[in-house]
Amino acid sequence: MNYTTVLENHTRLLSCVTKAMELASKVHKHQTRSFANEPYINHCIRVANNPEVVKQGALAICVALMHDCMEDAEYPEEITKYIQDNFPVEVFDACKLLTHDRMEHTYQEYIQNILDSKNRYAIIVKYADSLDNSTPTSSMPEEWISKCKLYKARSEQYLSYFNEVFNGS
Repeated sequence: MNYTTVLENHTRLLSCVTKAMELASKVHKHQTRSFANEPYINHCIRVANNPEVVKQGALAICVALMHDCMEDAEYPEEITKYIQDNFPVEVFDACKLLTHDRMEHTYQEYIQNILDSKNRYAIIVKYADSLDNSTPTSSMPEEWISKCKLYKARSEQYLSYFNEVFNGS
């Protein structure tokens, strides 16, 4: 592989991350996290900055940034089509798996679908998402603090599963 090829690959991946950030910012523009009183996009950025996600590379970072876009968009069909048409299939597939249709699946079924898929991006992003959701804030009501403990336990299970499947440990 020569210098030009490496540069082209990095430029393509950087463009992918930039597009993902732009889309997530647009979709979550007026949203706040009810229990944390902060812009929702901050959650997506923290998930994308999780060291386990970063280790998986630029496509995992794209998935992390957009992990709630299809679910939270005002026009989910348009966002789904945009992601499908403008991102690599691995990114689209992971984002689709991370979209919880509450009318079709219980939370446990949703999680089982992610785990059964063995999709490395979906599993590691779900880990980082749950871990971020498990971090209490000073303004968080007591009921959410108890939920944080559950999210923390789940996140550890997802990381353990990820390591078992993809790292053999």
